[in-house]
Amino acid sequence: MPPSPISTQSFRRHLLAIIPARERLGIAVSGGADSAALAHALHTLEDWPLTIIHVRHGWRSDDASNAKEVSSLSEALGLPCRVTPPPRVTPHTETAARTIRLNAYERVAREEDLSGILLGHHPSDSRETTALHVQRGHNSDRALCGIPPLRKLPGGAFLVRPYLLTKSTIRKEDLLNYCRQQSVPYRNDPLNFDLKVPRTIVRRLLQNDPTTSLIIDQIQRFARHRLETR
Repeated sequence: MPPSPISTQSFRRHLLAIIPARERLGIAVSGGADSAALAHALHTLEDWPLTIIHVRHGWRSDDASNAKEVSSLSEALGLPCRVTPPPRVTPHTETAARTIRLNAYERVAREEDLSGILLGHHPSDSRETTALHVQRGHNSDRALCGIPPLRKLPGGAFLVRPYLLTKSTIRKEDLLNYCRQQSVPYRNDPLNFDLKVPRTIVRRLLQNDPTTSLIIDQIQRFARHRLETR
């Protein structure tokens, strides 16, 4: 059996310091390997009642079938599932899609009385975000830190990224292997292979140039240190 992609005990310890036991949590599952692996690894946690959340964007031809697969995964894990309807206006950029997701998380958290929503971003995602900020000239310390492990939504619920909160060294390859070996179904987003998408270009660069990845890690550590010592 492959090792879990996240230490559940480490995650419990970190999260209990933020959200008391027995409060309700959601796990955002897009249908990709990162979030599917997270849901599978954490679905047996007994400290918090869990609900799977799937946000439909409506911009892919497989949008409806993807939502059905996430619902089937939720059923297999014994967890309730909340699927949000696609927006009236289909997003055409990563930024627009992100806004739709955040608005959906805020709405679902309020309607389902959730204290937090868990997201599957991992260290490689955070490096990509820092690299994109550097490319775009967004050089504030907060931007250079990459993706925050913890963020509070306007309504009070937390967005929690367990892979980042526990300082996991998990790689994308590890998550893919976990899903394959545990027979966890997932889909590959075609945008992950579209070189017209800036994040995809940055991802390829970081994958093919370990030195650049190390430089990004150093930038993140320096930015975090500056924020912590202000």
